[in-house]
Amino acid sequence: MCGYHGRPDATAEAISPQGWFRTGDMARVDEDGFVFTVDRKKDLIIRGGYNVYPREIEEVLYEHPAVLEAAVVGVPHAELGEEVVAMVVLRPDADTGAEELRAWAKNRVAAYKYPRQVVCVSELPKGPTGKIVKREIDVAAIAQDTPSRLRACRRHPTATATLGAGRCPGAAADVGPSLGVGRSGRRPGAGLLLGSR
Repeated sequence: MCGYHGRPDATAEAISPQGWFRTGDMARVDEDGFVFTVDRKKDLIIRGGYNVYPREIEEVLYEHPAVLEAAVVGVPHAELGEEVVAMVVLRPDADTGAEELRAWAKNRVAAYKYPRQVVCVSELPKGPTGKIVKREIDVAAIAQDTPSRLRACRRHPTATATLGAGRCPGAAADVGPSLGVGRSGRRPGAGLLLGSR
């Protein structure tokens, strides 16, 4: 790839002076020298100086039997820089609350990684291939919600909770917007930035 047509700024950001294409993928190398993709650099959440890979938290949430889909995003936080928020779509027969999912993740990841807020939504935004599109998640709307509102959602088979509209049965208030994320493979470890030439 020579660059982006008519966009020298995007070309400079994507291609190093040595000609390497910056894919934005982050990876780790295990003790045997195998390389594993960890996450996308743009998705990385930096919470209080610690790196949180959303994919790792999503994988933990996917282990819960009530979770159908999950997306983890970072929302602006005045003191920590970003806070970890999980958006989940529950299975139709699930009777699990957001607080239970929060505790589930808290027991399985480091203290700085677990989502402080869990939002139950009816769907997550997806592209034409069915992959969840995180960039369509309204992070600003989530950041304005209070933790008590976000944790209050309890999913019921007839619920049609979407961000900004509808109520989740048992919720203290309206829930937030619909969001999206895809299921991933291996649990990530320490990361490095991948590139190709």
